[in-house]
Amino acid sequence: MSYLSRSTQISPWRWAVVIFLLANAAIHMYLTPHHLTEAPYIGVLFVALSVASAILAVLLTITDSALVWSAIGGINLLALAAFLASRTVGLPQHDHDIGNW
Repeated sequence: MSYLSRSTQISPWRWAVVIFLLANAAIHMYLTPHHLTEAPYIGVLFVALSVASAILAVLLTITDSALVWSAIGGINLLALAAFLASRTVGLPQHDHDIGNW
């Protein structure tokens, strides 16, 4: 049995999360050009987050597996950690958002 096979239970949150993942991808792609000039590594991370979010949205429409849900949680926890770091201790080449909540 494949890890991506269709599960027998479908989450009621599935389609809402698909929409949120696609919105997350769109928002970060919109913000990417500014960050590519200011702090290029942040722009690259925004592109990576956008691509990962879009791929996970597609996977979630195909299957409702625990592996996909775990990946969604992991990616979003990493993004949240980076956001919190940028607002608390700051990031290299990007410390002007400290305290900007």
